[in-house]
Amino acid sequence: ENSSTHKVELQLLPTRGDIFQTLAKVFAVEHPEELGKGADISEVREKYADLRLHSAWRIENPHRWHKYADEMDSVAEELKSLQESGMSVPPAKCRLHEKGAAALPGGVHDSLNE
Repeated sequence: ENSSTHKVELQLLPTRGDIFQTLAKVFAVEHPEELGKGADISEVREKYADLRLHSAWRIENPHRWHKYADEMDSVAEELKSLQESGMSVPPAKCRLHEKGAAALPGGVHDSLNE
């Protein structure tokens, strides 16, 4: 597959828009004591207790979106088959749901344990 044949669009999101505000909630810091630690820190800097989303872009690739949608359909069929055979499929728990990820474009598909 040649990725150069598939058009990708970048769209800067307005900071006052719904998608940007939802992303800000998704990336909100739950444990500020963990900031400034880890392998990605190369030097000691001023301590901070929060992160602020500055910019966000929407990246659209229709070809890949269609592939993703096809895979979601496959997963839905497989889950349905498992449930019909009597297998219990417990729901996945994810903190992103609590933070509003379902409000993002495309939403979150609970029935697929997304």
